[in-house]
Amino acid sequence: MIKRRREKAGLPDWIGNHVCRATGITGILEGGGTLEEAANLAGV
Repeated sequence: MIKRRREKAGLPDWIGNHVCRATGITGILEGGGTLEEAANLAGV
Protein backbone atom coordinates (compact mmCIF):
# COMPACT_ATOMS: atom_id res chain seq x y z
CA MET A 1 0.00 0.00 0.00
CA ILE A 2 2.78 2.45 0.91
CA LYS A 3 4.63 1.71 -2.33
CA ARG A 4 1.54 2.28 -4.50
CA ARG A 5 0.71 5.57 -2.79
CA ARG A 6 4.33 6.73 -2.90
CA GLU A 7 4.49 6.06 -6.64
CA LYS A 8 1.15 7.75 -7.27
CA ALA A 9 2.32 10.83 -5.37
CA GLY A 10 5.63 10.89 -7.24
CA LEU A 11 7.74 10.57 -4.09
CA PRO A 12 11.30 9.14 -4.10
CA ASP A 13 11.98 5.40 -3.79
CA TRP A 14 13.61 5.66 -0.36
CA ILE A 15 10.27 6.52 1.24
CA GLY A 16 8.64 3.36 2.54
CA ASN A 17 6.93 1.80 5.50
CA HIS A 18 9.90 2.33 7.82
CA VAL A 19 9.93 6.07 7.12
CA CYS A 20 6.19 6.28 7.77
CA ARG A 21 6.57 4.34 11.02
CA ALA A 22 9.43 6.54 12.21
CA THR A 23 7.48 9.68 11.32
CA GLY A 24 4.51 8.49 13.38
CA ILE A 25 6.70 7.71 16.39
CA THR A 26 8.45 11.08 16.14
CA GLY A 27 5.10 12.86 15.92
CA ILE A 28 3.85 11.18 19.08
CA LEU A 29 6.97 12.05 21.04
CA GLU A 30 7.17 15.65 19.78
CA GLY A 31 3.48 16.10 20.57
CA GLY A 32 4.03 15.26 24.21
CA GLY A 33 3.20 11.56 24.00
CA THR A 34 4.86 8.97 26.16
CA LEU A 35 7.35 6.29 25.22
CA GLU A 36 4.66 3.74 25.99
CA GLU A 37 2.32 5.33 23.45
CA ALA A 38 5.10 5.39 20.85
CA ALA A 39 5.94 1.74 21.56
CA ASN A 40 2.27 0.83 21.19
CA LEU A 41 2.17 2.48 17.77
CA ALA A 42 5.39 0.69 16.80
CA GLY A 43 3.95 -2.61 17.89
CA VAL A 44 6.67 -3.47 20.38
